[in-house]
Amino acid sequence: MKTANHQMLSYDIFCNQHADALQTDNKDAARNTGTVIAPLKSWDIHCEQLQRLYANLSLTKELGELNLLAGKFGWKNDLYTILNSQHYEALVVTTLDKHILWVNQGFTTMTGYSKKFALHKKPSFLQGRKTSDSERQKIRKKLALQQPFKQVLTNYKKDGTPYACELHIFPLYNDTTTHYLALERIAS
Repeated sequence: MKTANHQMLSYDIFCNQHADALQTDNKDAARNTGTVIAPLKSWDIHCEQLQRLYANLSLTKELGELNLLAGKFGWKNDLYTILNSQHYEALVVTTLDKHILWVNQGFTTMTGYSKKFALHKKPSFLQGRKTSDSERQKIRKKLALQQPFKQVLTNYKKDGTPYACELHIFPLYNDTTTHYLALERIAS
């Protein structure tokens, strides 16, 4: 339940089972202290603001980590605009030879693979039997153009479940492209 709380929009608790007993206790408390405690019949908490706060904190953390890499490699990309303008679940930074340099926590949530496991591997470890050669070829051709692009690819979670992964890949550059940033999500 703890990990799903940030996804919860409303939380209702109904306490009718003990409401009559509480009402009797409240009458006794009112006589003794002059304070009336109303029985709780429904507790409704809306967490939309909390959900927005959690998303902003995640974005801030991810942006901070990416900015450290940007400083190290001299990237000129506007990472804030890239992350803020796209919907994503996972972030992956790869080298030009396609080895994973960094992933966010969303990568682990989406795929089931830990950050430690993914680092230094090629993203192709997520591919499998249903990943078509034509999908792979399209990605290679688009990477060669060194322009941002979108592509859907069949990947596999750690438990072997296939899923349609929507990739939005951005070349990261200083004077030339040095890395790639993939914003990933499960395609709807």
